[in-house]
Amino acid sequence: MISGYLQSAALATLNGRNGIEGWRWVFIIDGIITVVIAIYGFIVFPDTPYDTKAFYLSAEEKTRCVERLVEDGREEFVNEFSWDMFRRAARTWQLYVLTVLFMFWNTTVGKVANTVFQLYLKNDKEHTWSLYQVNNIPTSINGWNIVMVLALNIFVDATGYRMIAVAINLAMLIFGTACLVAWDIPFGLRVIAYMFAGLDGPLSPIYYSWANILTSGDRQVRSLTLAVMNAFGTALTTVIQQFLYPVTDAPKFSKGFKASLGFVCGMCIWVTVVRVLEMRELARKEATEAMDAEVASDRETGELPMADRKGDSIASAEAVGVTAPR
Repeated sequence: MISGYLQSAALATLNGRNGIEGWRWVFIIDGIITVVIAIYGFIVFPDTPYDTKAFYLSAEEKTRCVERLVEDGREEFVNEFSWDMFRRAARTWQLYVLTVLFMFWNTTVGKVANTVFQLYLKNDKEHTWSLYQVNNIPTSINGWNIVMVLALNIFVDATGYRMIAVAINLAMLIFGTACLVAWDIPFGLRVIAYMFAGLDGPLSPIYYSWANILTSGDRQVRSLTLAVMNAFGTALTTVIQQFLYPVTDAPKFSKGFKASLGFVCGMCIWVTVVRVLEMRELARKEATEAMDAEVASDRETGELPMADRKGDSIASAEAVGVTAPR
């Protein structure tokens, strides 16, 4: 959102300054901002609860962070790096299912929303828009995303009902994209359509936090899974932009809008797949905990032979799954 305003300001006030064109100033400013943010992140980002060195957390707060992981059933059992992590990750369903989920997320109109909205305004035959309006009006999509990211993620944190937030967001994506596919709609509805079709922002933190929960217990597998999700998703976005949203198709982008609508519908199905697998893991975890509790009770009363205790303990260790909230 801010980048659009900076771009407009740079083009309006810096064009020709020190013999440098306005568009070159945009890249210079973006580069400076990138370096500043990188330094800020290096200093401020807290790392994981187990090895955080964040200066703004007291020793008690750092200890409490680790305690909360244990209380939530998300204690890390594997923390050290080893090349075996590739084999461990390859044997989990989370790596494949979550990667596909994030690839679906990267096919929405949201990845090109500002650009397609700008091209619509530029090619609008019924209205006349200045260069600065063409650059600034589409930033409303970013502002709308900021509001909904806060609203939906606060809702998830407060209630634990992740799937409701996901369903709301997906419904809005479908509505907005379907309107753009229809195309011949009033101007006001078209603006709303761009806003809704570009509303992919809330799903990113929801999906990433979901992936963190589903891969709890092994820090290296979790890191690898998140990295693969991001890599494949970003690669797919490049392909989508190149082949489904070429500038020559502006402003209707009939091929791209139809494809994105299909992918959003596919994401609805895939979210259900992830949820079913999550519930299966949760049921396995609960069964394991119940069996461990029974073994412990029998051991206390002396009703369980030693050989059976050993066998049940091994079976329990092999059956450990991943916890998940509602």
